Amino acid sequence: MINKSNFSLMNAARKSIFYTVFFLLTFAVAVASDSIDVKLQYLDRDFSTLLKPESEFLGYIGNDYQRLKIIFTSVKQDKEDHSVYRVKGYSEVKAIQNDFEGIIVVDKIRKFKRMHYGVDDELKDAKIRSEGFLKAKYKLQENPKQKHSGEFTGVMTLNWYVDRNGILLFDDIENYSDNFRNNQYVGIWTSYESKVGSKIANWGEYRIPFSGDLDTGSGQFSANPKYKNRGW
Repeated sequence: MINKSNFSLMNAARKSIFYTVFFLLTFAVAVASDSIDVKLQYLDRDFSTLLKPESEFLGYIGNDYQRLKIIFTSVKQDKEDHSVYRVKGYSEVKAIQNDFEGIIVVDKIRKFKRMHYGVDDELKDAKIRSEGFLKAKYKLQENPKQKHSGEFTGVMTLNWYVDRNGILLFDDIENYSDNFRNNQYVGIWTSYESKVGSKIANWGEYRIPFSGDLDTGSGQFSANPKYKNRGW
């Protein structure tokens, strides 16, 4: 079983490390300018239903943007350590599926100082109590007995809000926006075979972080036809 105590990011792929650092710095700016720390107040809340995607994950692996499918079949908050979520699921690349188990470990939970009410403030009277984001590290280990297996490590973010009844919900308030995205994962996949090494592996709901020219869509994700032979 993966434990929080042995959780670590692996050194690999300079480009991936750069993206991960950039991702963290971007949210550091948000932390400093537009949000406040509410981790102690919210850590006992269960984010498991939000972490399990409400739509499909869009993802790629490698510098050539090979299509990566990530499916979470189960997300459960650890009963003893509420900062830990235990995940089960499988990955798929080129029709090859690998089961995985892993953890998502919450690092920060922040509440935005300013509320967002959607287009033309249509939800201003909905009495939304709060909005914010969660930042975490993750490690998902594929079954080593299966072919072409390895592990995913990196950082992720999730936007949330609390409605008028105090219910914690997935933040889709601004899903009308051309650049809307949520549940974003930035990291690497490292093969159990040393000769294969590591590859960039990013995924998310609605959009994929750091997807370069893969995503040519304006209103929603649309794969560049040049990557059709990469599974898109």
